[in-house]
Formats: sequence, structure tokens, C-alpha cells
Amino acid sequence: MAKDLEMDFATAKFEPEIRFGLIHLAGADLLPLSDGFATAGPGEITLRLSADLPAPWAGTSMVAIHMFQFPRGKAEFDRIVAWYGEGRVKRARLPEKVSFNPDMLAIQDPPQGWMHDGFARSGRDIVHIYQSPKRGILIRLMSSAGTMLDHPLLKSVHDGLRILPAQWVADFPVQVPKPIAAADRIRTRKLTKAMVGEIAEASERAVSSLSIKKTIKPATVVAAIQARVDAMREPAEHESCDPDTMAIDLGLLWGQMLCEAKGWEWRTLTYPDGGKSLAVCSPDLSHQVNPINFIFARVVDPSKPNTCLLLFNMIVAGKAPLAAPGSLGLLN
Repeated sequence: MAKDLEMDFATAKFEPEIRFGLIHLAGADLLPLSDGFATAGPGEITLRLSADLPAPWAGTSMVAIHMFQFPRGKAEFDRIVAWYGEGRVKRARLPEKVSFNPDMLAIQDPPQGWMHDGFARSGRDIVHIYQSPKRGILIRLMSSAGTMLDHPLLKSVHDGLRILPAQWVADFPVQVPKPIAAADRIRTRKLTKAMVGEIAEASERAVSSLSIKKTIKPATVVAAIQARVDAMREPAEHESCDPDTMAIDLGLLWGQMLCEAKGWEWRTLTYPDGGKSLAVCSPDLSHQVNPINFIFARVVDPSKPNTCLLLFNMIVAGKAPLAAPGSLGLLN
């Protein structure tokens, strides 16, 4: 059965080297990636990597690597080779104003005995196919803007990519958090006793307004918060409710439930620009939620999805995006 993985590189990166399917990619931690997608199934593994780059390469940039084991993946290999081959052009001129040749951006030192076919679908869309009796790879390199041969993503993949013919790794490449520069760090302080007391009082008011017992499970409390937010978003109640007061009380109760369920804690945050906020933070300070703002945004704008319970469950289940300890990535 196939499995898949979506990858976001806003706060994460690859390890310096990755091995996946039939490939070894050196310098993976330095790739200018924005997002990626990987699949691994019987006889077929795919890795797609995209970049978000400044001019002159601003636009869509992508490397897609399709890898196959024969005989199980042979039919799909033949299908995808035929599909890409339909777009083959006899002559293509790259943005560098040079004619394409099959060695451009081809894998260096391919395994001996493997057949290679390199062709262009346009001056911005290059395909390389490698095949042995038991394995096959199709690599697509494309960019909608800028040059191709020195493209930051395409050239880096070209420089670091090798085929390992005896390898078949189905485990997804590991992502690790990106370090945060000192100038970009958010400073934190624990709450004063007075602030702790104010949060407790607001939580009590919210519990009373929801007509629930303090002893029920945190997830049940959050479900009640979600239901109240839904009610306040209805036209009849939306006009008459006080969003500020409700966001404070329900938001602080939401944060308290996360503290109870996951061991998070309240902190006051000071941002590099001098701004301040009250947030509930993970123990390693990798993530934060500003629950007052979170609730307020959903009360005043009914077009926003009400994800009070979804966000809570995601955090409790350990499904938050990767973030470096101390980076205080905002979840909302």
C-alpha cells in the first residue's frame, strides 16, 4: 500500500544527505526549498521538490524524481515515460540562448550499463530517463523563469544527485528544524502571580458561561468552546455578542486546557520589533498559540473556519509542524 508525505520547508530543512528510493542527494540541507511531496509504494517511489526563489528565478521551479523497481513498477514506468515523451521537442533553446543537448543537467557518473535518454519538452522543461533491466528513473527539471544551467535548485540537485543501483529506501527523508538567528528570536517571560490569577478567574467565567463542569476532560471543554464560537457566528447572535470579552474568557480557557492536556505553559512574549503578546507555549518553546487572538478572529469573521477543536487535537496528537526549539512558531 502506498504512503505519502507533504513537506513544508518554511521552518524545516533536510539533513545534509538523504537516501530515498534509488538516489543519494548530497547538500540536501542547502537546497532553497519551499515545499515537497514524497510517495512510496510497491515498486514505485517519487520525490518532488519545489523552490520559491527571488528574481530572476521567481516563479514555479521544480524537480520531480520518479523511481521504479521492475517488474512490479515496469508498467507505470513505461506509462510515465510515454506520457512525458509526448511533449518531446526536436530542438529547444534554453534561456541562456544555447541549444539543448542531452548532457545538460544530466546525472553525473550514472551506473555502468544503464541506458540514458535526455530530452527537452521546452527550453524550460528538461527530462532525463535512466534504465537498467531491473530499475528505472525519470527526472524532470523545470523552471518558469530565469536561467536553467545555473538555477539555484536545478543546479544544486544536479551537483549532488547520484543513482545507487543496489539501493531501495522506502523511508521518507528526515526533516530537521531550521535554526533561528539571534536577532529574530522572541524573548519570553513566565507570568506573574497576578497574571496567573487573572487567567484562572477568566477561565472560571468561561466555564460558568458554558454551563459545564470543571472536572470534564480538556478535549470536551474545547468541544464546548467550539460550539459556543459556532453559536456566536450565527447572524442572530453575531450582532449582539461582545467579541472582546468572549475572546478573552474563551481564549484563556482554551489555553488552560492545552496546559492540562499537553503540559504547555503561559508566557509573555516580546518580539524583535518590540511588540508583546500573551501566549501558551510548548515546553521547548518551539510553538506558540495566542488563544485570545485565535478565538477573536473566528468570532468576528464567520468566514474563517472554526478550528478550535481541530488545532487543539492536532497539538495534543503531536502533529504540529516542525519547528526549532526556541523558535516559537505561531500556530493558528
